[in-house]
Amino acid sequence: MESQIRILLIEDNEDDAELLKLKLKKSGLNVYSETVMDGDAMTAALDRQSWDAIISDFQLPAFNALAALEIVKKRNLDIPFIIVSGTIGEETAVKAMKAGAHDYVMKGNLTRLVPALDREIRESEIRRRRRESETMLHQQEVLLRSVVDIIPVGLGLIDKEGEIIISNQAFKKIWGNIKRMDSTELASFKGWWTDSGEEIKPGEWMILKALKDGEVIMDKVIDIISSDGTRRTIMNSAIPIFNDYKTVESVILVNQDITKLMQDEEKLRKTLTELERSNRELEQYAYVASHDLQEPLRMVASFTQLLSKKYHDKLDQTADEYINFAVEGAKRMQSIIRDLLEFSRTSSDSNLEAVNCNTALDKALKGLEPEINESCAFIRRENLPVIQAKTGQIVQLFENLISNAIKFRGDKAPEIHIGCSPGQTEWRFMVKDNGIGIDPQFSQRIFSIFQRLHDRSEYPGTGIGLALCKKIVENFGGRIWVESEPGEGSTFYFTIPK
Repeated sequence: MESQIRILLIEDNEDDAELLKLKLKKSGLNVYSETVMDGDAMTAALDRQSWDAIISDFQLPAFNALAALEIVKKRNLDIPFIIVSGTIGEETAVKAMKAGAHDYVMKGNLTRLVPALDREIRESEIRRRRRESETMLHQQEVLLRSVVDIIPVGLGLIDKEGEIIISNQAFKKIWGNIKRMDSTELASFKGWWTDSGEEIKPGEWMILKALKDGEVIMDKVIDIISSDGTRRTIMNSAIPIFNDYKTVESVILVNQDITKLMQDEEKLRKTLTELERSNRELEQYAYVASHDLQEPLRMVASFTQLLSKKYHDKLDQTADEYINFAVEGAKRMQSIIRDLLEFSRTSSDSNLEAVNCNTALDKALKGLEPEINESCAFIRRENLPVIQAKTGQIVQLFENLISNAIKFRGDKAPEIHIGCSPGQTEWRFMVKDNGIGIDPQFSQRIFSIFQRLHDRSEYPGTGIGLALCKKIVENFGGRIWVESEPGEGSTFYFTIPK
């Protein structure tokens, strides 16, 4: 022992005390000692510092070893206590050992003192470390139980006999304060398989199958009448824990109350169903309304054009202007109704087909030949993929984007680049132009129906084209956006899932 050992001596004979110190020193121990002769002095010494061992004479004039042991006991101290006496009998020694002494040594045989002291100090250190480990283990257990208890998912540890070893509050909220999960206890619960509605039979409870067969059961959804009488939907998992002999030692049971989640999903399903029905009715109404408006509007347009031809220059200038306003208004209304009809016809369709985008682009460019020739537009195109979509809608999409690129050109002839790059889960298409560009603050607004950024006299149109593009792309599960700056051209991107 190289470190210093602190020893409290209880001895009234100065010569005997010095003899003990000398014996300890000769053994090679690095000892610091202090001698006391009564209870008050001993108490003061214990208050001042901690001690590694106490060596005490059995009987002093005003004190004795049994009284010293009582002081140690009241303070709940674990200090090696060795009695060194020349007058102690066997009966007295046994009494002292029962009172808490660790050993006794006769003054006539001090050769036993150092080995006894060494042994008791080592054993005291072992006990100290064990207490620290037990304290730490207890703290960790308390912490673990606290953490487990606040988890909103029910957790239970069930041993091989079906006894619940650990359970948290969420577990108890479902199952109540049951102590066991065996066939007898579970017979008091009513349960149903959520997907089929069939009642759970006695041997089908997940915990029983895991305990009996060692079966790992994950995310099984059941309905039960819980301990408070409430019907709950529970997602269950049962994970068996095996011992070294490959037999089930215990099972971790995980129960998640998903009652509200299921109720919310049902509400959402009903809302979506109602929304789909409402959308179908709205699309049908828009289609019928725009279709039925075409015939009377065609008559208005025809008669206003006849008026313009027949009475041009026969009426005064104001009348001519009024007729021109009527003709232009009728034409614009026809254009709006035509686009609105197209918009209402465009709906999601689960029956997709393989669409060769090169062929779709060819059709779009063919339909735009007059505009392309008139504007001297230069079209640069890359090879495009085959996608799952609807041919007519992809043609319409290309037509609208390329038509916009031609319409919103600057002083230079339009240069339009159409390309596509593959992603991990989607195709990313691009239609880039060198036109007048768009202020980024309007990058979302332009995809809303009837939204225009320019006066109709500058750039004609109905304000439906980009809204239709957005609807087409989103019908196929994609997205569309624009990157642009005023005077720098625009790049429209859209994605289509692979």
